Amino acid sequence: MAKSKETKGSNFGTDQLTFFEKVVKFKNKYGLLNVITSGLLMVFMSFAIMLAMNPSIIFDKYRAYDEQKHTESFNYRMKSTKTVQLMLKECLYETGGIRCFIVEMHNGKTNSSGLSFNYGSMTYEVDVDSVFSIQEDYSEFSLERYNLISYVYENGYWCGNVEDMCDIDEKLSMKLRANDTYGVAISMIYGTKNEIGFIGISFDENGCMTHDHTEVKKLLTKYAMQIAPFLDGDNVK
Repeated sequence: MAKSKETKGSNFGTDQLTFFEKVVKFKNKYGLLNVITSGLLMVFMSFAIMLAMNPSIIFDKYRAYDEQKHTESFNYRMKSTKTVQLMLKECLYETGGIRCFIVEMHNGKTNSSGLSFNYGSMTYEVDVDSVFSIQEDYSEFSLERYNLISYVYENGYWCGNVEDMCDIDEKLSMKLRANDTYGVAISMIYGTKNEIGFIGISFDENGCMTHDHTEVKKLLTKYAMQIAPFLDGDNVK
């Protein structure tokens, strides 16, 4: 009985030696690099077959990743809101305006060829006590509706009274007059990779006529740069 076990152990050792001898011969014949490449290829093919047999693995991983990113984005937005509101109040005070607002851009829809429709949403607004809110009027609107938006997108900034605005955007000029607005300053908000949206100040008749437009531009540009990181999805970790 002991002899049989000894013979079996001897055969196992011989089998191991034979396997390694084959590996060494294969390496000597085809080269170490080809052996490694073949091994990696076999691993890759095995992984591909596993995914083909269980495609839900990919979808489950992507769904979990997407849900995590959404949660992180949601939390980042909620934590940033208070800071953004405080900055808008400071901007309103320093510029002497009656309303300070932010419009963020998004492209939630496309036409039949896949070209995006560009939308804007007024996500933040701070008003002086005597001024009513207009945020709901601009909660979701097509950016192409207003020529002034295109002008600011291309040039980065615009400032003037509603009469001057008629030369660029008569439709928006008339709408602002209906909201008791006599002047506006709007600046782009730039993210690390893309344009995020616009920050704007509305003035009443007295403020619009007496304010230094150069100083307004300086202040609005400063606040656009300070607020941008809080609205930039690339900063979500």
